[in-house]
Amino acid sequence: MKRELINIDVTNNLNFDTPISLLGGLSDPYAMNVNAVTQYWWDIAYPFFDVSNYSQVFLEVKPVGAPTFTLTPVTTNRTYYGLLQGLNDLNLGVFWYEFPIFDPVAGYQIYTVNDTYEFGDFSF
Repeated sequence: MKRELINIDVTNNLNFDTPISLLGGLSDPYAMNVNAVTQYWWDIAYPFFDVSNYSQVFLEVKPVGAPTFTLTPVTTNRTYYGLLQGLNDLNLGVFWYEFPIFDPVAGYQIYTVNDTYEFGDFSF
């Protein structure tokens, strides 16, 4: 049987290395991160935000160009990893973390790249 190869030409539009979602997936079923360039970052550092106090937080979300945000509930399981998993369960694209271990200077930073939705602040 002849071995077939598929070549994929990927260009990173960001100014840093990042994981990518080539074809979507469970967290990105509509491939919203693919070729997106608009970055959204949140610093969820303790002590400003202690996730162990909240089983649920809310994220402002709206389609690009929509006039107002809606508050979308995000389950946290009272951990930073749980918050990240809760964001990825929303099917609004893939959310990543910059620091897998808490950094006292930078905290925990979560980000996504998405040109389909606009994201605002967290509230709790």
